Amino acid sequence: MIGFFLLATAILFYNPLAVSAQESSSITVYPSKENISVAPGKGVKKSVLIVNSSNNTVNLKVSVGDFKVADASGKVEFYTNNGPYPATKWLVPQYEVITIAPLSSKNMEYIVGAQATMPGQGYAGAIAFQLYDTKTKKIIGDSFGTLIRLNVLGQGITTGGSIKSWTTPAVQFKDPVDFGFVVKNASNSNLSLAGDIVITNLFGKEVKRFKTGPMDIFPGVTRNFAFQWSDSGLFGIYLTTINLVDAMREDNIVTSWKPLLFLPWLASLLIFFGLCAAITLLVFLYRKRAKKASLEALAENVAHQKWKGYIGNIFSLAILIKKWLWGRWSKVRNLRIVRSIF
Repeated sequence: MIGFFLLATAILFYNPLAVSAQESSSITVYPSKENISVAPGKGVKKSVLIVNSSNNTVNLKVSVGDFKVADASGKVEFYTNNGPYPATKWLVPQYEVITIAPLSSKNMEYIVGAQATMPGQGYAGAIAFQLYDTKTKKIIGDSFGTLIRLNVLGQGITTGGSIKSWTTPAVQFKDPVDFGFVVKNASNSNLSLAGDIVITNLFGKEVKRFKTGPMDIFPGVTRNFAFQWSDSGLFGIYLTTINLVDAMREDNIVTSWKPLLFLPWLASLLIFFGLCAAITLLVFLYRKRAKKASLEALAENVAHQKWKGYIGNIFSLAILIKKWLWGRWSKVRNLRIVRSIF
């Protein structure tokens, strides 16, 4: 299985507009999101591609709306913006109604223009499409389209983000390895981060390197990101390092690291039983060797004692022979003395 870090698509690219289109009417809009930066009083022209994969001609009603983040997973929801700069003030689509022929596609341009009085900060809007009945003038079904994240590069804009915390357990027993961290955007601008995730082993050798892809965090929002490492090693101690760069400010580099002890339960169980078996075998061999050494020492001691006995017996026999010879010699000498007297 090819190893990869899987950024959960439901988290990174969740777009209720595009999802609804794909499920209900085989109509898709590309891209599903766009990050744009302009100075106050300036504008830029962009376009989206609308694809109709059905066999029917479709009419789409085009509108502009405001959206905000609903939760830490990045899910968004639409709302009515009663402030001075709703999306309708700075986002202008080319059409109000657009017709797409069967099995074809069509480009639609739109203009993002920041008013000179707009404060420097981040804004969020959307170009929404809905199926439209030209005869009854009624819309059908849910909205789908493209999310537009605008940064107005004016006075007062702040940038920057940080990795607030890790949601990765220090010890993991299952494969694939799950990673997660929380990014906080404390600025008032839209934050878009991308970079590398590097995994090194205990000796500092690089094991894997992955691209994160774009990670978008709205102003003042905290987002959760989740990953998986599918071709991790058997087991080991690793260090995960994240290096992310701000798309709007390349000098803003977000870095964090997290140690990980990976012990997959099945492999860990096999290793545990293997170690137990190895220790048992070593103890058995040690005891067997110790017993053999004891027997050899005993045998050597017994043999040594026997040789000492043999040597002692020889000395004793020599003494006895000496005494016997001395006794015989004494008798013979006494006999000669007696004969010489008489």
